[in-house]
Amino acid sequence: MVYSFLQQLYIMNELPRADETMYRDDLAYIELQGLSPLIYQLLNDSGQLERTPQFFQERLQAGRKEALYRNLLLKKESSLLFERLEAAKIGAIPLKGTLFAETYLGHLGARFTSDIDILVRPEDVEATIALVHEMGYDLEDPINPDHFHRVFYKQRTSASLPSMIEIHWNLIKSSSASLNTENLWSEAHSLHPYTYIKQLSVRHTFYTICLHGANHSMDSAKHLLDIAHLLFTRGDELDYSELFKQAREDFTLRRVQEALAIVYEFFPSLHTVKPLPYTPKMGKFASWNNRSIRNSIHVENAVHCFIFAWRTVDRGKYRVKLVLNLILPYPSLAVYSLRQEQNITSVKALIYMKLYRQRIGRLFRFLTKRIGVKTNGGA
Repeated sequence: MVYSFLQQLYIMNELPRADETMYRDDLAYIELQGLSPLIYQLLNDSGQLERTPQFFQERLQAGRKEALYRNLLLKKESSLLFERLEAAKIGAIPLKGTLFAETYLGHLGARFTSDIDILVRPEDVEATIALVHEMGYDLEDPINPDHFHRVFYKQRTSASLPSMIEIHWNLIKSSSASLNTENLWSEAHSLHPYTYIKQLSVRHTFYTICLHGANHSMDSAKHLLDIAHLLFTRGDELDYSELFKQAREDFTLRRVQEALAIVYEFFPSLHTVKPLPYTPKMGKFASWNNRSIRNSIHVENAVHCFIFAWRTVDRGKYRVKLVLNLILPYPSLAVYSLRQEQNITSVKALIYMKLYRQRIGRLFRFLTKRIGVKTNGGA
């Protein structure tokens, strides 16, 4: 399997024994999860690339070229954004993206990146939005009132992907934790050649990568590998006692520990490389964290995300908010969920009636499809 393949590559810097069938099976999973650029980078850095089958090398290289092309466009857009922020004396911290690929993965094309994420202070959000508009990012995703970022994009040409910018003022929903973002700023250092554009410390890069994966219920192999790669390559720079102390203060400890437990279950050698100071309780839960076995539009995904959120909140009051947001969300959040032109000044009963009609409809379609699949399978 891909994870044992990667684990041996990280630990022993060599390939496990594998026949062509295994390489084809691994390649199918690698491409499904968008891992081609990183696998190519790891094999190339270790000098093992030429030992893999020719078809495997060619497909990985094709994925690497695609990622590099995308990231070159995004890096250019990032530089333009940073220059404007610098001129306006607005502090910003790039999150993930091309900077993460270059700094921690070893190459600009080592990871697929789809957008530009930056963290700014809450008081600078509106000024940053104005700068983004000036750059032509005049299209905006619907505003989720329960979220912690705004998403802007502009369409390039019909032959390329739209360029997107996410402006964050936090990394966690305020209804589920109390993250002190000033701690992130306190250890960030200036990103050359800028003064106001900062780069996170290694510790906070790792922390935010764990939070990002937990925000997405660890539902992608890329979330696993981002964390695992940092542990295998920079683990000696990470202090779990410091990390957990900060997470405890931010009420994010359970989500960080859950993310780590999932990663350690897929990469058991990490228990030797970087032992956890606690015993993870995972059971069969980690096997669900894989997009290859579920679809984001399925009801299972909503159930999975709710269970993950329930398991990873640190205080009872956040669990109460979680349930209330599910059963009776704020009117503005209910309108957002409907994704319709609906005024929140409308009668609340009408809004909730439409919301539950939508939910029941989705549940009915899901059950009908599942019953159909079982009936056809049993025929």
